[in-house]
Amino acid sequence: MYDYTERQRRLIGLGVFVILLIAWSFFLYLAGPTYLVEAIGVRNGYLLGFLVAAIGGVSTATSISYYSVVAALAAGGLNPYGLGIVMGTGVSIGDTIFFYLGKTGRHSLPHKLQYHVDRTLEWPYEQDLRLVHVQVFVWAAFMPLPNDILTVPAGISRFRPRDILPFLLAGNIVFTTILGLVVKHGFFT
Repeated sequence: MYDYTERQRRLIGLGVFVILLIAWSFFLYLAGPTYLVEAIGVRNGYLLGFLVAAIGGVSTATSISYYSVVAALAAGGLNPYGLGIVMGTGVSIGDTIFFYLGKTGRHSLPHKLQYHVDRTLEWPYEQDLRLVHVQVFVWAAFMPLPNDILTVPAGISRFRPRDILPFLLAGNIVFTTILGLVVKHGFFT
């Protein structure tokens, strides 16, 4: 029996992920968004969107599936506003997980490192909390970057969930709605 090293396991995992991503993209290209929505139905389309958003939109590595499913479902005829609410809520669940991972991970940091993290993250505490709310909303609504870049440091810091998560949810809904509207109305080809 061959014993895989940690590096080999990561490379195999990355290879499987890339193959699945290519296969999913190829399937979406061949099937077409309209066929996909017709095959799974409108109600199931929203359920599929929610599940993909909650699972696929959680991290940097899997966010491509989130964007492609929003695009496919919107192009297939689902309401972009409904997609915004359903999938924005789903991706916010994943963001909440990363926020709490940051919160729990903070306690496992060595004290010296925790001191440096606190010093690095002092700037948000020096700002008016309303400015932080606006920044979180703008990040989630208009930056096509994964939210775990924001949620993990926010979790590690001393922010309370109510200071971050509602504004993240609102931003995720706006972002997903905008993406759905752009695809549905063909603002890019």
